[in-house]
Amino acid sequence: MSVRRTGRLGAVVAGMWALGAHAECVRQGTLVRTAQLSPLVRKGDFVRMYTGQCDFPVERGAVVMTLTRTPFPQLRVARALPGDSITVESRGGIRVALVNGTELRNSVGKPYRFSRLSAEVMREHLAPFGGKLPEGAYLLLGDRPDFTLDPNGLTPVLRKDILGVMMDHEVKDAPSADGGTPIP
Repeated sequence: MSVRRTGRLGAVVAGMWALGAHAECVRQGTLVRTAQLSPLVRKGDFVRMYTGQCDFPVERGAVVMTLTRTPFPQLRVARALPGDSITVESRGGIRVALVNGTELRNSVGKPYRFSRLSAEVMREHLAPFGGKLPEGAYLLLGDRPDFTLDPNGLTPVLRKDILGVMMDHEVKDAPSADGGTPIP
């Protein structure tokens, strides 16, 4: 069974575990039930998350588990961090987001596309903060750039609503024997 690490974040989390941060952290395994993070993490993949009362890092590009308006936690990617400047501009008739002046792209380099309504929702949420994410807030998105046409997931997420960070995952059909709860 092959395990893919999440790069530098996986090393940071593994280092936390080695230093004893695991005393307050819970290692939770779960089966992914939607394609929101495809192609980064696909429906049917098995992910391992650090959750609990530990101070797990939330870095740019980290896969996190978060509370949403649904009754189930969701997996998202941290695309912008507190203090980041976010703007939306039109390029060739397509609205794209810029984080600190760089076009926002998914894990395979495709730009996130925004509908006019999505762009307005994002601007409205950031306007009171001068177009920057406030302290303790993150922009979390799926990995499918076409899903950003829906404005429902474009509100900044507070750090307290981030339940965990992915440390690694196994691709498709991995056993779910370690008792994790399903993430839809």
